[in-house]
Amino acid sequence: MITAVSCSTMRESDLSTISNGVPARELMFRAGKAVVKCYNDYGKTAIVCGTGNNAGDGYVIALLLKRKGIDVRLFLLEKKYSPDGEHYYNQCVAEGIRTSVYACETLNEFDTIIDCIFGTGYRGEPNGIYKKAIKTINESNAFVISVDINSGLNGDCGQGDVYVKSSLTVCIGAFKTGHFVGKAKDAAKKIINVDIGIRIIGKSYGVVEPSDFQEIFKERKRDSHKGVFGTTSIIGGCKSYPGAVKLALLGKAALRAGCGVTRIIIPDSIYNAVSVAVREETICVLPSNIDGNMKFDKEILDNAMNDSRVMAIGIGWGRGENNRTVLEYVIKNYTGKLIIDADGLNVLSENVDVLKEKKCEIVLTPHVKEMSRLCGKSVNEILSAPIATAEEFSLLYGVTVALKGVTTIVTDGKNTLLSDTGSAGMATAGSGDVLTGIMTGILAISNDVLLKSVAAATYINGISGQLAADKNTDIGMISGDTIDMIPEAIKYCRIKANQ
Repeated sequence: MITAVSCSTMRESDLSTISNGVPARELMFRAGKAVVKCYNDYGKTAIVCGTGNNAGDGYVIALLLKRKGIDVRLFLLEKKYSPDGEHYYNQCVAEGIRTSVYACETLNEFDTIIDCIFGTGYRGEPNGIYKKAIKTINESNAFVISVDINSGLNGDCGQGDVYVKSSLTVCIGAFKTGHFVGKAKDAAKKIINVDIGIRIIGKSYGVVEPSDFQEIFKERKRDSHKGVFGTTSIIGGCKSYPGAVKLALLGKAALRAGCGVTRIIIPDSIYNAVSVAVREETICVLPSNIDGNMKFDKEILDNAMNDSRVMAIGIGWGRGENNRTVLEYVIKNYTGKLIIDADGLNVLSENVDVLKEKKCEIVLTPHVKEMSRLCGKSVNEILSAPIATAEEFSLLYGVTVALKGVTTIVTDGKNTLLSDTGSAGMATAGSGDVLTGIMTGILAISNDVLLKSVAAATYINGISGQLAADKNTDIGMISGDTIDMIPEAIKYCRIKANQ
């Protein structure tokens, strides 16, 4: 598992390292030296510097490149330095490195541009000469290296409207959460971390890897049967939105992910539509109202709950008048693992406090707009603090939240994991439903803690999506392609875990 931290944790860790005998100036030199080692083909190099310690890293880089015989030039956005940065800037001047205050020059003559404008502590939006410099860097044809984080991005949430787009981002000491969430993946083609001897203290987050899921995806014993791997139930569908293929795909995803039996529970009004799309799954029907939406039936629900290891509810469910009754009954009476998604989340938002009456372990899988309905915060508020928002809600209601995004945030309120797999091709109808199907299957077979099992589902979903995009392109893939790649994703995890 890879460690990621908040910017405040990184600051505390820096200060702790300094107080334990490593001078700040030495850490700055280590940072610059580590960045230089990460790339070999510099050519003519421009280093664009702001005013803080991130600029100081740039001065160290300039010194080391000059000593390697690289043609290097410093561009200062302001003649203003941090105390340690000024020390290395003066050395640059003494060693004859060309320096100038940036005046909106083009940078097209350079082979490499190193972005040392802002560090991870930057907040706000660049303007004036800073905005122009970022625009010029992005318009160049150079290989761009950002030091610590792409200038213009928030180090905690990865948000920003104006930011450097890098070929490589070299983060210092530890990954920051802003390297994974928000716009980070569009900002940097590749991100690596370098260790400069800073001991991390305080809260951290785990970015999951295949080795974290060895137990979940281990080879099965030959002497086993479908009952060993659990029965799952998926409740959804309505006459105005039968989603026959979608419901069948969910069942297929659950089976591909490992469960023994999948049952699809639907209103009887859509049985004919769904049954023709179902292959390996089984179907259970609830009665429906005159409008074709699901009616509450205690006996049928009790029977389903009694033999289901995992249940998922809400896909293609619509806004039937009995949906809230069904959802709340399941929450209050089911004792297994319950995933609430899609329309189930919309119904839940009408009475979130029912979660406090749960008898089951609950997983919520909202995207940002659904999270907004659940917690009452605006979308922008959530985007500016996605991890904190998910953690607060999870802790308040005692549930596990998988907040979907470019990196999915999985938290039980006390511990948080980040799953950063996926592809742009997954921005297509049904991708969220596929995740729910995969999660249903994995939760049925996993004996690991719920938090890690949910993270495993998001990881496999993302790898499946990457493989689907490789095969069908990010434009041409559809959500069903992700399901087809689940077996390959499991193979990938097994191979990588043993490397």
